[in-house]
Amino acid sequence: MSLFSLGADRLLSVCKEAACLACQFGCSKGRCKVAPSDVLQRTYQLKYRNNTGTCFAVDVDAKQYLVTARHVVEGIAQRDRVALTHEGQWVDGEVDLVGAGQGNLDIAVISPLIPLIIGNTLLCMAEDLFLSMDVYFLGFPYGLQMSVPKTVNSGYPIPLVKRGIISCFDLSDGKYSHPWLDGHNNPGFSGGPVVAHNHKQNRIGVIGVVSGYKSVSQEVMHQSQATPLTIQYNTGIINTVSIAAVLDIIRANPIGCQIP
Repeated sequence: MSLFSLGADRLLSVCKEAACLACQFGCSKGRCKVAPSDVLQRTYQLKYRNNTGTCFAVDVDAKQYLVTARHVVEGIAQRDRVALTHEGQWVDGEVDLVGAGQGNLDIAVISPLIPLIIGNTLLCMAEDLFLSMDVYFLGFPYGLQMSVPKTVNSGYPIPLVKRGIISCFDLSDGKYSHPWLDGHNNPGFSGGPVVAHNHKQNRIGVIGVVSGYKSVSQEVMHQSQATPLTIQYNTGIINTVSIAAVLDIIRANPIGCQIP
């Protein structure tokens, strides 16, 4: 079965599932400051070749796109195939490459041939962010997932949710404000959404894409003595890419699949 042949059935059931998910796993439309069904239903476990990570669906100008980290889909072609986890197995389908970030912009945008989901639109917000702001990030670390009955989310697993705060903004590229988070990232979260509460619109919105974490080399000790070995230590500082960079890629090449 093709990944994107699942779209029609999913569209029929998503409205009923949204209410169920909102009650069980989070409030919808930002009425409480948790990860709502908007983002839970739009976050997927993704595989490209031998790489696995996370992606999420956003709608821009009535077209749908999948967003992930560039290193998860490194080498992806203009018309290629990716796989998502569905009902406990990898199901693949064709996608079009919309674009990828250059240099340190570790993001990629692809387009499915038909929408994966309609409704529960995820707000993209690059403004009204501040230091110490509470955020959540979602994904599938080490392939872990919350398996639920297929009636809850059309056979797609629920991602893990972790919490952090905005620790600083990386302004080094001179164009975007990339939030750095105080939190604990793990392999598999790459490409997942970072979400926060938008106070003006009273909604949860996506502010960035998980890229990786800052690491430092640390000596390996043996009986209080240093050895020639080192390990890469997770500092707890998470690199993310601003959602503004994602929107620029989409607007430069708006070839997403049309939403009915």
